[in-house]
Amino acid sequence: MVIDELDKLKSTRDDAVAYNAREAIRILEALSETGNMIQGIDLPNGGKIFLANEASDWTQLNGEGLGLKHTPDNAILRYVCYWRDRHPDQRPILVSKDTNMRLKGRGLDFEVQNYLYDRLLTPEELSKLDAGHTLIEVNDPGVFQAFCQALIRTDRKATQPPNAALLGDAVEPDSLAENQCCTIRHDQQYVLAIYKRRRDLFINVPKPDMTSCAGDVKPKNDAQAFAYSLALDPEIKLLALDGKAGSGKTLIALLAGYNQLGDGYDQMRVYRPTTEIGDKLGFLPGDIEEKFGPWKDPIIDNLRFMLRDGGRLKSGFKDGEQIKGDLVAELMAQQQIIIQPITFLRGRSIPFSYIIVDEAQNLTPVQIKTVITRAGRGTKVVMVGDPSQIDNRYLDSVTNGLVYAIHRCRKTGWPHFGHVQLETSERSELADFAAEAL
Repeated sequence: MVIDELDKLKSTRDDAVAYNAREAIRILEALSETGNMIQGIDLPNGGKIFLANEASDWTQLNGEGLGLKHTPDNAILRYVCYWRDRHPDQRPILVSKDTNMRLKGRGLDFEVQNYLYDRLLTPEELSKLDAGHTLIEVNDPGVFQAFCQALIRTDRKATQPPNAALLGDAVEPDSLAENQCCTIRHDQQYVLAIYKRRRDLFINVPKPDMTSCAGDVKPKNDAQAFAYSLALDPEIKLLALDGKAGSGKTLIALLAGYNQLGDGYDQMRVYRPTTEIGDKLGFLPGDIEEKFGPWKDPIIDNLRFMLRDGGRLKSGFKDGEQIKGDLVAELMAQQQIIIQPITFLRGRSIPFSYIIVDEAQNLTPVQIKTVITRAGRGTKVVMVGDPSQIDNRYLDSVTNGLVYAIHRCRKTGWPHFGHVQLETSERSELADFAAEAL
């Protein structure tokens, strides 16, 4: 039954589940060549694997007596009972992610467990996942002023950036992660800084300009200021921006990428999953560009909002020529901005590019790894997403690729990783209300 189910999965699915089914079949075949699968083959961890063929038919499993239909899931459930009855000295446990199977297993009076290996952290741990920024309260005004002066002078290249020792007892350096975003506050005054743990120093982050015109596209709040600084930081090779709808994650990532075109990066590439919301549309006409058009529109909307007053090309393609028409279309025509699905990325190597992985919460851990490992020399990857808005029915808030990457990179302490959570919606009052209330 299990082998039949694996065969069905590898034949009817085209995602990570199909890949895992094929891998499982290959592993089972490799094990079968090392011994007798009927008698059982010893495993390195002390267990034993075998093919169960003792119960040859449904009647022998006594499934009809309990009113269970003859389905693969029910056959597996009845086999656990069959094993338990034949081996009273053993305690069989059914491990399954299928909630209905676990419920029926309890009804059949044997132990069941959920499969937790793919859950990197519990929902409770997810709620406590490091947001990437912390508040440091400084009670001593003299210490605060000395730190601020050293931090501001850093911009003028006059002094060495301040280290944690300058804050005295206000902070414990071991409590700060690499590239931690810090708000250092005394009373009503505060400064923003990013902590470089390896070098034990703070780098100044300019505060958002609250006096700028409403139409200016620039950081509007402290979290966006942190995100923008991390996106511009050449030391950061992998950046994660997560947060609720309308918080400016994609717009900030695009703004930083555009402002670095021709000055560090040859291209800005945006990759999106082709996950649909609600009922599937079915096959779309046209070539790959036309089919992917609906998924490109959100990025193009952001770019046009960002460049709506016109501008100049950001590299030497046209020597900074002023564009009077559609600047976004010109940038895409010149291959300075490329928007593509992630489907055809495997096998590529992309150097000297600024890569944005949009809607990263809809990618599996395997897919997010595939995208990041495409980065060549001089390439930066920015992952953007909202773990509370997942449209991929096979993922949830603790198994998606964005949370996986954040968790793994924070755990390893890799010095070239940055992460900040954007919590304030800047899209509109309506969007902010909907994100909170609906």
